Amino acid sequence: MEQRKIAKQLTELNQAVFNNPFITIMPGAYHPEKSFFRFVDKNPLFSDNSRNAIHEIILVPRKTRSDFKPHFDEDYEKMTYFLASNHFHHRNK
Repeated sequence: MEQRKIAKQLTELNQAVFNNPFITIMPGAYHPEKSFFRFVDKNPLFSDNSRNAIHEIILVPRKTRSDFKPHFDEDYEKMTYFLASNHFHHRNK
């Protein structure tokens, strides 16, 4: 029983270690994008097709960042379930 409790606490600690910097960094990640979008949108040297392509290229990492966190949280839930289940307890006996 003690091993489960320790493993669960370590998992929660690892999740907190990931979540705190992630929450802190994410709002700042959008500022350079906004600045670059303003530059591209106001610059007459870029055609409409070029602007659209640049927007799409830059928005792909944004979507990747926003999709990463839910997958990470889901994996932590799976790990917590595994640690709380009897499978973990029986394998370590």
